[in-house]
Amino acid sequence: LEVAQLLNNRKKHVVDLRSSLLKFAPRAENQRDCRRVIILKDGRSGSKWMSALINSQPDVFILNELKKPTGEPGTELAVQLKKVLQFCPAQASRVYGVTLDVKYMMGEKVFTGPDSLDLGKTLGEIGNVAVVLYARTNLVKHAIAYSRNRIYLEKCGDNHRKKGSKCFLGPVNITKGSLKQNLYVLQRVHRKMKSLAETSVTTAAFSSRSPISTYLTVFYEDAVQDPLRFLDGFFAFLNPPGQKLPVPELVDPAGSFLKNTPEDLKTIVPNWLELHSYLTNTPCLWDMINTATAQTFEDYFACLDSINMLA
Repeated sequence: LEVAQLLNNRKKHVVDLRSSLLKFAPRAENQRDCRRVIILKDGRSGSKWMSALINSQPDVFILNELKKPTGEPGTELAVQLKKVLQFCPAQASRVYGVTLDVKYMMGEKVFTGPDSLDLGKTLGEIGNVAVVLYARTNLVKHAIAYSRNRIYLEKCGDNHRKKGSKCFLGPVNITKGSLKQNLYVLQRVHRKMKSLAETSVTTAAFSSRSPISTYLTVFYEDAVQDPLRFLDGFFAFLNPPGQKLPVPELVDPAGSFLKNTPEDLKTIVPNWLELHSYLTNTPCLWDMINTATAQTFEDYFACLDSINMLA
């Protein structure tokens, strides 16, 4: 009942069901017929908004997101995935899934250490789980979002995440060192996400229960520009054999699902000109800092190599 009430509360859009879903798992065997999906993503990429957009559709729910592993028994990512994705709640009879922050697998130091999860093996054991790679293609804006979040946490602490928090950050300067460091993290994370998606679907497909042998790549900027088209592509990929999912409808198009985060960096980064000059010798990154809209950079992956040219 608790899970049903939370799932049916469409006014809040984004709800934290991690503890509730794990508490009530496993579910009844006859609730296993929906299309299950795992969405690989990175933090500060608009994934909560993206999940809310998907969750606005009937009989669909994307859980955002798995708990960060603490070392305590039961918090391992493989254990969480198996509990969450083993069965579908009745309220998510068409599509049910979860987002996974890839950095959780890579640990606090994303450049060293083994992964904490063999995703392909785990998905093969669960069976028939689709894989979606969700990326923010403007690497510069993503890196600045990293920096702003760190400053926000230093100013407000974790309390800013709680409902009713009045802590407000406003425009802040971003140092060149912070931008460079975060771009290097993004370079590592994006390469890991792509490799993970490719190897996971291949490994999982070896299981007779996992016939899905490809993955879908979706972009944050596409969702902002045209939410309905984004939903169409997402559900087209997930259509179960012999069953066509309903045509998406945009709930409250004049309000909740219009992204209002400023895309023009000059409005939130007072030293924008300094960063703009810093990126002059890296054309693709320079193009990214110049955009004042949610423009999709489909060649963003090739741009990762340009990060190595930064002074």
